[in-house]
Amino acid sequence: LRIEQPELYYAVHRFLAQTNKQWAIDVSGADQVHYLGEYLYHSIYSEGSGIYATIMNEIAETFPESFAQFSDEVAHDEELQELMEGR
Repeated sequence: LRIEQPELYYAVHRFLAQTNKQWAIDVSGADQVHYLGEYLYHSIYSEGSGIYATIMNEIAETFPESFAQFSDEVAHDEELQELMEGR
């Protein structure tokens, strides 16, 4: 899909990023941390790794109660680290 229909590929990731962001707003605790991770992951896929700092700042401001746990999980997420290196 990424090669044959790149517009659709990136649109799907943008949609998934926004969906996970909304779900993060609707829940708390571990579920919120999970959805924030998915939001970050799909945002990077749709916008590139340059969006990382912007998204992290947004998450810190919007979800301060979950940010410490979230940032710890991000630091240990090998898949996310590989994505950052490859994008």
